[in-house]
Amino acid sequence: RSRRSPQPQYGFDDAKPTYNPHLPPPP
Repeated sequence: RSRRSPQPQYGFDDAKPTYNPHLPPPP
C-alpha cells in the first residue's frame, strides 16, 4: 500500500521498492 506524494516522508520511495538513504527511516 503506497501513497503517492511529491516527496515521500520516509526512506521508502513509492516509485522504487528500494530504500532511500537520503530520507529519514520510517518510525
